[in-house]
Amino acid sequence: MPLPEVYQRPSTLAAALAYLQQPGTVAFSGGGLLLAGVEVPFRQVVDLQAIPELNHLTPGATTIDIGGAVTLAALVNSPALPALLRTALTRTLPVNRCSGISVGEALSASRPPAEWLVALAALGAQVAHTGFTPGEAAPPLLPVETFIAQRAQHPGPYRGIITGLHLPRLADGTGTGAAHVARTPADLPIVCAAAVRQPPGLQPRLKLALHGVSPLPVLALLLPLEGAPDAALPAVLEQVARAIQPVSDDQGSAAYRAAMAAVMVRRALAQAQSAAGGL
Repeated sequence: MPLPEVYQRPSTLAAALAYLQQPGTVAFSGGGLLLAGVEVPFRQVVDLQAIPELNHLTPGATTIDIGGAVTLAALVNSPALPALLRTALTRTLPVNRCSGISVGEALSASRPPAEWLVALAALGAQVAHTGFTPGEAAPPLLPVETFIAQRAQHPGPYRGIITGLHLPRLADGTGTGAAHVARTPADLPIVCAAAVRQPPGLQPRLKLALHGVSPLPVLALLLPLEGAPDAALPAVLEQVARAIQPVSDDQGSAAYRAAMAAVMVRRALAQAQSAAGGL
């Protein structure tokens, strides 16, 4: 495989998109995932780090807006980000590696970090992107789970640019939780789940996201969570059991994944309930 022959560092999004229309070209910002190998099968690489609109992290009244070239390390070190998201990043990715991976790369990689994806989906994050399909207008925002599902249908290098990630602010009294099962404590998860439990009066009360229990990279569920927490749990687990479609592979059988889905949801929901003060 050839090494890159041309390096571009445009200062505008329009220039970057023009380069990406050329054959054998791929964009990166940080390169910790894309350029991890000794050889890179692209003739031209386009560095996005000099584009101003991709380099912001702006906490607002209702959302936190994050540029696509912002590093994962910046997210880990930002107190504005929910602890659920920061913990999801640091469990399987060392902080020094996070400094070389951007938000855009972590979303567009062929195998994005699973716990980061389920945390984002449970939090209701949306992706802004452009140039995904040449000549076709992309929706201004896509839920993370929808973007990842579409990305999985197009193997190979991502041909567009992720311009930003939009994260809703959590309401006061919201509880979050996460759980995973892996072969070793530091290994990639076989099954993982994240839960966001909103306070009374907000719907849906419960947002769940799971990985490893469906052909989809991320399965997201919105549930009303009626009644007291203990009384509501059987109904939640029943809805999860109906929604999942686990597939057997070398990491675990479909039956094992289904059983672990119930266990991980229980643990994540218990953590979220505790964080919300038992509401």
